Amino acid sequence: MNIEDIKDDFVKLVYDAMRNVSKEFFEIEIAKGIEEKRRERVYCYELYHQIRSLQEKNNLNDFTVNAEIDKRGHSIITENFNPDIVIHQQGDMVNYIVVEVKVTLNAEGIAKDFNTIITMLEKYKYQYGIFILTGSSLQDFKHYFINNVLNRLEKNQVNSQGGKIYILVKEKHQSNVEVSTLKELCEEDKCQD
Repeated sequence: MNIEDIKDDFVKLVYDAMRNVSKEFFEIEIAKGIEEKRRERVYCYELYHQIRSLQEKNNLNDFTVNAEIDKRGHSIITENFNPDIVIHQQGDMVNYIVVEVKVTLNAEGIAKDFNTIITMLEKYKYQYGIFILTGSSLQDFKHYFINNVLNRLEKNQVNSQGGKIYILVKEKHQSNVEVSTLKELCEEDKCQD
């Protein structure tokens, strides 16, 4: 899928912000070390900053972007969620996008993120979900997802919500962001009944 195929402006906003995250927020240099490490929180904070910068630059004032918004104690949302980023209208339950981010392949964490996204879509009327993975290719993620994560999710939910869940993947040191929906990712494989 190409970004031109995406019709939703909020998904495009997150895509553009992701492309603007520079290397120092993608790979953290370790003091006196040879290697670099990916840190989810550092990446998310910069992604949030880039989304807000694009929002201000384009004078998009009719929504709010929140990071790490704790849903405990919410009068409507009963789950203890802390989505990485949400785009919504505060106070009205007008919900556009829920974003979850991973910087490494971790089956338990990825399944948790997809379950959060699916619940937010089904129960709380978010229009779209976005799962972001850094440091991998879309093909590698697809293989990992099919073999390690899919069996941790309910297939009927994957099938019913898969067209509303975008997967954005950015490989190490690449400017290109690969895009798929969960439905497209699964069409050729085991995701379908």
